[in-house]
Amino acid sequence: MRRWRWAPPLCWAAIILIATSIPNPNLPSPGRTDLLAHVAMYAPLGFLAARAAASPRATALVLVAVACAAFGAVDEWHQQFIPGRFAGVDDWSADTLGAALGVVAFAAAARQRREPVT
Repeated sequence: MRRWRWAPPLCWAAIILIATSIPNPNLPSPGRTDLLAHVAMYAPLGFLAARAAASPRATALVLVAVACAAFGAVDEWHQQFIPGRFAGVDDWSADTLGAALGVVAFAAAARQRREPVT
């Protein structure tokens, strides 16, 4: 069934929300490592969502990236209410970058599958 292809990105999005909803006053202040963690969490989301969209067309991939960026914005907004969590434009930018990298990775993998290897 086609709707099941959305289960992996929805599960990954739920994992992100659960992870970012855990209060942790011992988290280090935002920095380079924090931004890399954001990229690492959102790259799989971008890849899985692009795969679920099942379209290598640029318009569909851009829409997937925008949707993931919007999810990242909502996640950052909700973190401001969680003790020990930080919300910021830098974090959202890292979320967006990660999602875009995931979408690009999917597009590259889809293209490679279609092209014969010589």
